[in-house]
Amino acid sequence: MRPVRALLALCVLAVPLSGCSDGPPPKPGAAATRTVAPQEPRAQLAGLVAAALDHRYTASYTYTPKGQPARKMDVALGVDGSWRIDIPNGALGGTANISMVSVKDGVYQCGVAPVTAPATPGPATCVKLAAPVPGKYDVRVQHLFTDWLPPLTSRSAALSVAVAKFEAPGSCYSVESTSASIAAPVDPGTYCFSPDGVLTGARIAAGTLVLVGAAAAPPASVPLPGPVSGGPALQLAALPPAPTPTPTKKP
Repeated sequence: MRPVRALLALCVLAVPLSGCSDGPPPKPGAAATRTVAPQEPRAQLAGLVAAALDHRYTASYTYTPKGQPARKMDVALGVDGSWRIDIPNGALGGTANISMVSVKDGVYQCGVAPVTAPATPGPATCVKLAAPVPGKYDVRVQHLFTDWLPPLTSRSAALSVAVAKFEAPGSCYSVESTSASIAAPVDPGTYCFSPDGVLTGARIAAGTLVLVGAAAAPPASVPLPGPVSGGPALQLAALPPAPTPTPTKKP
């Protein structure tokens, strides 16, 4: 009788383990398998820009303004929130070097204006600009590192985003406005970022930027490169030619 009782006990124990289903047991790990959908381009860009909001660095770029030759542009983003962007030949129709600088009390344009010719520059001075920066002084590229970043992370901004190709490292996206009645929060174009939030390239109406080399450590703060002047800032366009003096007639 003992063998029969032992056999019955094994059968009773086997019932809970095998279950009541007549089908085959599930394969190991089948329940844990899930398909993760890839992020849409807008979410990808928002993630990169979120990193850019907190990333401070110094970097050099090849800047090619629309219709003008390429030049080197240096950018310094201070730990304290100050920043400076040096733009060679950025004002007076390409005859004056300027820097856009932001400190605690506002944005300044610091320039080296030519006195009689580009080869004879005057002293470097800084002029505080109105907020927002007037169009005649706005080189646009400074926005790529500053106030255009938050809208690129906002789901409510009237923007469409798609993956794009560009001659810059990192991940690139085309950004366009989706509203004809509301002013776009950023200029349409192509924006490229590295995984850690460094702007690696951009193409907007004002021109193109491409990162040169790698970004470096940021300064603690960015000071104004010259004294503050009460005079007017340097406009981007060339000054009109001086009027030709009319010869006086001899009596």
